[in-house]
Amino acid sequence: MANDIIRYAHHARDPAAWATDELHWSPDKVQAGVLRWWGNELLINCTRQWGKTDSIAIKAGHRALFYSDSNILITSASKDQALELFERIKKAYGKLNHPPTLLSDSKLRIDLENGSRISSGYSTEKGVRSKSALSLLIEDEAAITPDELYYATRPMLAISHGAKILMTTPRGKRGHFHDAWKREEDHKPYPSKPGKFGIKGNVNGMYAINLSQSIMERGRYVDRVRIPALQCPRYDRDFLLDEYVKHPKLWFLQEYMCEFIADYGQLFTSDMIDGSIVAGIKDLFDIAGDPGIKDLFDGV
Repeated sequence: MANDIIRYAHHARDPAAWATDELHWSPDKVQAGVLRWWGNELLINCTRQWGKTDSIAIKAGHRALFYSDSNILITSASKDQALELFERIKKAYGKLNHPPTLLSDSKLRIDLENGSRISSGYSTEKGVRSKSALSLLIEDEAAITPDELYYATRPMLAISHGAKILMTTPRGKRGHFHDAWKREEDHKPYPSKPGKFGIKGNVNGMYAINLSQSIMERGRYVDRVRIPALQCPRYDRDFLLDEYVKHPKLWFLQEYMCEFIADYGQLFTSDMIDGSIVAGIKDLFDIAGDPGIKDLFDGV
């Protein structure tokens, strides 16, 4: 009995150990760091096929199971994507020797006997506004999730002081995920180093850093982790080299190296637009006495 209590307490404190011991799922170093993260807001900028869905499904399932009355919401750019993560949570529970008792089990929501609730399937602002008092908000494919949905969910954390996790592979220099990442980057530059790639040259890319055995970068506003393909142990380097040689370089940097790349068909790049802004010009829309915007585009 005493050993069971000690084991339970250990698993409650360490989701990575719980995943290994009870789910027989062995996280890599970065995944373990994400599972052990406790903070206010986490941005996960990862390569395709890194394993973000499984990692965060296990983290959410652990939170609901070990911390009673947790209220967890999963959103995404599409309903199917949000439900995929939700199904991974249910699948994880099914692997347990003693799965939790579910008071309700539907396609969009489960209620645990300990009072915890996990809801999913939300991809629009209208559908999500009825939610409140969240313990944990998860947004999958954040780079392509509508900004309106993201902003509609933020007040749901205000009173409960809940945590939020945004995870995605980058998609252009726009949207709330890019803005949040860049805002923290502007406050404190993210340590970076070029990584040798293949036999010739290198692909510029940043690596997640190790702080006190954690892969998190603790920031002023948010915590961030960046996982390019070269850091994922499940990727074959020959495959990556083949992808790099055969496909557009900008596409490779976005999909595999987690770089924010301007849209391929964009006439003016984001950097060009930002460089055209001139501060201090009187607002053209100040006719009605509204101070309005102080930065105007020069020559547009």
